[in-house]
Amino acid sequence: MRKDTLYVSDLDGTLLDTTANISDNSRAMLAEAIHSGAMFTVATARTPATVHPI
Repeated sequence: MRKDTLYVSDLDGTLLDTTANISDNSRAMLAEAIHSGAMFTVATARTPATVHPI
């Protein structure tokens, strides 16, 4: 994977399920991408205080 890869995801209904959890599959895929040098961030309408616990 190229080191200049940035993944951006929305949270609610995209990365998070209806119980505000990340699936094991998504968590593993993100961990692998980050381990390979990719960067990851979220784009959300949530406030920072409501994102931090996730």
